[in-house]
Amino acid sequence: MATTTTASIQPSLFEGVAVADAPPVATILLVCYRMQDTILEALDSALAQTVPCEIIVSDDSSGDESLQRIAARVRDYRGPHRLRVRSTARNLGLCAHLTELAPMASTGILVFLAGDDVAYPHRAERLVAHLAKHPQAMIVGSSVNDINARGEVIKPCNRGQKPVLTQRDLRRAGHLITVLGASMAVRKEVFTTLPPLQGRVEDNALQLRAVLLGECHCLPEPLLGYRRHEGNLGNWVFDRSADDGATWRRRQQRVAAMYHEIADDQDRCIDARPDLPAERREQGRGLARMYRVEARMREALLEPDRRRWLAPLWDGLRTPGLRRKAFERALKLLLPQKK
Repeated sequence: MATTTTASIQPSLFEGVAVADAPPVATILLVCYRMQDTILEALDSALAQTVPCEIIVSDDSSGDESLQRIAARVRDYRGPHRLRVRSTARNLGLCAHLTELAPMASTGILVFLAGDDVAYPHRAERLVAHLAKHPQAMIVGSSVNDINARGEVIKPCNRGQKPVLTQRDLRRAGHLITVLGASMAVRKEVFTTLPPLQGRVEDNALQLRAVLLGECHCLPEPLLGYRRHEGNLGNWVFDRSADDGATWRRRQQRVAAMYHEIADDQDRCIDARPDLPAERREQGRGLARMYRVEARMREALLEPDRRRWLAPLWDGLRTPGLRRKAFERALKLLLPQKK
């Protein structure tokens, strides 16, 4: 395994060539940020995959010991996978990090793996086989086993979705569902034929991109150990750390901001692809509008003057997929206002 050294600000730190001659069937994007305590377990799970993969391990300028620990683990690696270890030149955040990595992949399938999760050995094989069988699927994810800090399963076979999701499915779902981003395998074109992915959270935006171009699929079997801890991005957005007004307001603000970002990403994608069928573009606009309406309803609930709730709630009542939530929120108008 060849090793190269570069200045610390350079992104490429380590590259090697697989021992086996078999070409990789997928590229595993193993991304981490301040995950020095779990990164080696995630790396070992990537190296244990049953099909040859290109593995790009990328640290988002953590400033901890992640890179040193990775380098020590892979220094003597000999096996079927092509391995590259790198860091970003500066901290990017998850969406921009994935956007930077996607063009570097030498294969057409990107398998996501976070540095705090554990991929089961057959994960890449199952995801790649499904995409080969279903060319209309732009993304395939799976259910997962929620695990704790020690790797023990605390909730098996969790976070799954319907086997196939289309634009119409998402518009009539009744809430803004998504395949878990950590479980996804993504066709490279979801990144390279659409504008750069922006925002803080990747799941919903990538799913909307997938159904704009084709379909989003989800396998029922758990292919990943999804580690639960206080640092999970989802826990930060959907903050439930305390049962008080300040936490509730913070949660509404963060979720609303995320939904605005998702809607903006979908509109940018539609604007960039006038070649897509008119119905797909129309359905995509409808999905973007759903996310915006939901964001505005959440923002309205923060207004002490309840008259300002009326217009957003009316928009929600007129939007398929949001009517139930809008009706439930409208009922709060009948309750006495808290002093």
